[in-house]
Amino acid sequence: GTLLLGRMYGRILEDEVTKGDGRMLQTGTLILGGSYAAIGCACAAGDSILLIEHESLGEDYSGVLRPSARCEATDAAGKELYAFFEENGVLDAEGRLDVLRSATTVCRFVREKGLRVLLDAPLVSLEKREDGLLATCQTVSGLREIHAARVLDAGFLRVSDRKAVRVMENRLHVTCLSAGEEAPRVEGGEAAAGFFPREWFVSFRFAPEVSLPEARLSVQRRWQAAFPSGECLIEAMSPDFDAVAVPDGGEGICPWLPPHDTDTPIAAFERGAAWAKEVCAR
Repeated sequence: GTLLLGRMYGRILEDEVTKGDGRMLQTGTLILGGSYAAIGCACAAGDSILLIEHESLGEDYSGVLRPSARCEATDAAGKELYAFFEENGVLDAEGRLDVLRSATTVCRFVREKGLRVLLDAPLVSLEKREDGLLATCQTVSGLREIHAARVLDAGFLRVSDRKAVRVMENRLHVTCLSAGEEAPRVEGGEAAAGFFPREWFVSFRFAPEVSLPEARLSVQRRWQAAFPSGECLIEAMSPDFDAVAVPDGGEGICPWLPPHDTDTPIAAFERGAAWAKEVCAR
């Protein structure tokens, strides 16, 4: 339900970007990806558009149920997001994040900041022009072109050039409520405490060649072996892999910031903002 509400906010954001515009959109900075780092980029870059292939923001945490460590803010931008999360009840007194509810809260944050967002808009092409770059994306209303002075890629798998990235491993996360206070023990699973009492995130690592259906089946079998009587049940499983990727030698058509080097959304947001300031200043 929370993710569906996130998609609803996303449709509103998309309407606000495209209403009254022609087929060509103009922006100073086009940011690829919906990660917290990408949102940080948009806040720092000023005139910008976030182009997201999926239907939700915060895809690097709420989008894949990635567990978060206790959040801290180290700069003004991060403190603003931290305070917004606190006000909306998705951070407790110790800085632990309610990952599921943060999906809608980050949408409200983006809307209140006045950021332009195109959700569920896969990138079709990206080409360099003398006066910048031209991106073509597929939206619910058809193909749309975006002209940008610069493009920053903050997507999981380097949306601008997938051939220039190498996946090191894939992670699959599940959430559960344990019967007791102890973390659930499942073969190959790494448990992290959640936001609520007895809520746990259990993460499983898979090699890049393992398919998503195979990984899901493997997790279910390990879970059944660990809890044959059903004493601890999976409440939710991430809809896609949480990919850990690195550059594969190619320069790509635009700069890329891998979104997996931070352990909290606040830290990812701050990292994206700092990176965008550095790139835009060049």
